[in-house]
Amino acid sequence: SYFRKPNPGMIIRALKEINIDKKKSFMIGDEERDALAAKRAGILFFKKKYNLLRTVNQGHRILKKALKKNKSYYQ
Repeated sequence: SYFRKPNPGMIIRALKEINIDKKKSFMIGDEERDALAAKRAGILFFKKKYNLLRTVNQGHRILKKALKKNKSYYQ
């Protein structure tokens, strides 16, 4: 199905229905199919390894650093 990962259907549908700017969007996932779906949808992808967002402050710092570089972040 187009709406199951690694296909981008669910992401593209959400972007359109909620009017989300994909240039300001990203996806967090832990599997290769998550990364592929994000890539196919044209949004940034951040790979969650272990407990990347264990605390709000730690997660915020990591994402802010990665977004500043404007590229995907893999830990």
